[in-house]
Amino acid sequence: MAIELTDSNLLEEIKAGVILVDFWAGWCGPCRASDPILKQVEAKYKDRIRVGKMDVEMTERHRGFGVTSLPTFIIFKDGKEVSRFVGFNPLAVFDRKLNEVL
Repeated sequence: MAIELTDSNLLEEIKAGVILVDFWAGWCGPCRASDPILKQVEAKYKDRIRVGKMDVEMTERHRGFGVTSLPTFIIFKDGKEVSRFVGFNPLAVFDRKLNEVL
């Protein structure tokens, strides 16, 4: 199950290891359409990465990461952004981006 990220825990959660963060909003159709793919990503990479979701309507910290379109997916490794992609994407894109990092 994805980690619910907030202003208070985001920086701590991205510190160690690899985490894929989904910046989303409830009103965003492509965000909702991405949920089943994120569940597949979680199952496929469960021993190697974590998945987090940050609702941009409930937070402010996302602004510091330059999130201007939804959904935005950022992969962090040991606290540093290593990859970013935007919009609805098939599982193959997640696979390619994650395998570049792992």
